[in-house]
Amino acid sequence: MAGVFLEAPQFPRLAKRMCDVNCPSVAISEKWFMPVSNTDVAIRDLTVGKAMDCDILDTSGIVLLRKGLVLSQDVVDGWMRRGFARVLLGVADKGSSASPPPDDQSAEAHAARLIRPYDPALMKELSQTFTRAKQAIDEIIFQLAVKEVPEMAALEAVFQTYAGAIQRDEAAVLSSAASQKVAPGKRTNSSLATRSVQMAMLGAVTASCMGLSREEIQDITTAAMLHDMALFEETLAMLQNDYTTQDERREVLFRHALLSAELFSRCHGVSDLVRVVMTQVHEQVDGRGFPRGLPGHHLNVLSRILNIVDAYLTMIEPNDSQPAFVPSDVIAYMVNHTNGGSFDRDCMKGFLNAVSIYAVGSKVELDDHRSATVLRSTRTDPLRPIIRIDDESNAIVDLRHSDHYVSRPIVEPDFPHRKRLPKAQMQAVLWKPMY
Repeated sequence: MAGVFLEAPQFPRLAKRMCDVNCPSVAISEKWFMPVSNTDVAIRDLTVGKAMDCDILDTSGIVLLRKGLVLSQDVVDGWMRRGFARVLLGVADKGSSASPPPDDQSAEAHAARLIRPYDPALMKELSQTFTRAKQAIDEIIFQLAVKEVPEMAALEAVFQTYAGAIQRDEAAVLSSAASQKVAPGKRTNSSLATRSVQMAMLGAVTASCMGLSREEIQDITTAAMLHDMALFEETLAMLQNDYTTQDERREVLFRHALLSAELFSRCHGVSDLVRVVMTQVHEQVDGRGFPRGLPGHHLNVLSRILNIVDAYLTMIEPNDSQPAFVPSDVIAYMVNHTNGGSFDRDCMKGFLNAVSIYAVGSKVELDDHRSATVLRSTRTDPLRPIIRIDDESNAIVDLRHSDHYVSRPIVEPDFPHRKRLPKAQMQAVLWKPMY
């Protein structure tokens, strides 16, 4: 396809513009807390916008935010909503968190953890969990269709598995999500369920990269899996019983996020916050989303994350109005539209830190024409991820410490329907579904 825009020389301009921005809604102070052993402070006195020099713990010693992660205003607001007034700054005791850091925190040990393949046992567990998640969605759909109050226990079990997997190896979770195929063609229950679980996985990893709490990660996972419930065949038919004209049916599709939230109004396993997030998935920070056209200051941070993930998934899979595009082209395209105000900048930075510009699980070509698979994001340099060479050696290379570089993303053999994104469509709005 002629005129594609994502060759290597163009990436640095897009990436630098993204990585250098600061969230406009957060006032960043020059003063920052230095690591002091368990200093008690009021949450309102915390300074936001920079990477923490120490752990933040609750008053019982449970880690809320690890050293090195950026403290955002949304994280602080989340703590205050949960009733926290004071926190501790310092070093976590061993056993104070469900996911303590590795014993060896040296730079060499960190590098060694990056240069490793995915654990086959973990990948098998993730594959099985994906299947269980789709089965749980199918069961919820059946319960809704027969007018029963849905049970959330199965989705709770799925979340627990994913939460543990993210702590072990978030790149493996991203790779598992990327490997799932949505059959091109008419939307089906299976394709919707696949997409919902993919959204949950990508949303959860992004939220984790942004330092959000476990409760918030569970909320984003639940909202992602449930927000399209009104579009499944059984529930859509049920909702459309009172609508006869094509325009009325189209209105149901346009309002499906609101209708999905209404379906769970009597479900004690779905909080009011989750239902709010469900209704806001398709809203944009510039106020041009749907169904209500809410601007960014009205949108929950979890909604803003899922809006980015939803746009990404919409563009990497074909639909009635457009073909599918190569993931890395889509990411650079979305970075460009973030600079134009369409997506939340902090959330896009979190998404970029998670998946890298050259998306985890995607195929790339190196400057010496070798093919490679992106294994992990390095976060410090989204243009130089950890890759696995696609030859007999299966060598794993950290491109930050290599003379080689990625020259371009390529169409993956497992996803031949994806195409390079033409430069002529760089400014077009391609992420909104056409109803």
